[in-house]
Amino acid sequence: MTSPGPGARGMLGPMSPSTPPLPPPGGFGAGAPRGATPYGHAPPPPSGSASGIIVALAVVGGLVVILGILSVLAIYGVRKYIASAKTMEARNTTALLAKTAIAAHERDGKLCPSTRAVPKDPSEISGKKYMSRSGEWSEAGFDCLRFEMTSPQYYSYEYISNGDSFEVVARGDLNGDGVLSTFRTRGRVQPGGVQLSTEENFPLE
Repeated sequence: MTSPGPGARGMLGPMSPSTPPLPPPGGFGAGAPRGATPYGHAPPPPSGSASGIIVALAVVGGLVVILGILSVLAIYGVRKYIASAKTMEARNTTALLAKTAIAAHERDGKLCPSTRAVPKDPSEISGKKYMSRSGEWSEAGFDCLRFEMTSPQYYSYEYISNGDSFEVVARGDLNGDGVLSTFRTRGRVQPGGVQLSTEENFPLE
């Protein structure tokens, strides 16, 4: 058997597994499109599931914030409405007492005598309602005014008169902090009738 000649060795040389292939002219990247990575792999596309989770979390977080804001506004609105409903008692009652005082003056030609406050102790209406007893409205001043409260009250009421003018005072302590808010309706006898004026004083919270 004859050994291969030099030409044969030259032809078999590139086919040897231990011999790396020769690069083409211009390198392995020659002829590849511009911007492409020769003999490389394109980067994997971003994961759709991960981005979807991020978006969902952002939406949920936004909804939680919005619901929290709405809850705070709702609580504030309810508290404001309840406080307004309670103070309406004082406005309506002082106005009613002023009207009865004017009616008594027109009926008797003079103002009714003064009364004491009902309830007399401010702690009785501190952050709570007070249910008066019928005997508390039976003194001369309330009899003259023909006035009596038969339902629980948030405020104490007092009528003060000096013969020429009168004052109806409502005092309340809705939040129970010991600081009273007051509603006053004043009336003064004038030649043409009784002139009224009102005043409201709310303590700073």
